[in-house]
Amino acid sequence: MEFMPGGDLVTLTNNYDIPKEWAQFYTAEVVLALDAIHSLGFIHRDIKPDNLLLDRNGHLKLTDFGTCMKMDSTGMVRCDCCWDT
Repeated sequence: MEFMPGGDLVTLTNNYDIPKEWAQFYTAEVVLALDAIHSLGFIHRDIKPDNLLLDRNGHLKLTDFGTCMKMDSTGMVRCDCCWDT
């Protein structure tokens, strides 16, 4: 992954009083990121400010796909290890 010089969303929110316009912008970027991975058939499962990094232009990049799971054809996620078969 490329260097993300803007840091993460945690640092941004700790260092600035976030104006309404910034909050709307970053909310929209999170929605677009989630829509992109959902359209590929995956669920992220670990959305938090630490996993939202900022590029040099201030755009968000969703990271840490370690807990990501593939959806089935109905849009559900099932973990085989959690069900008795």
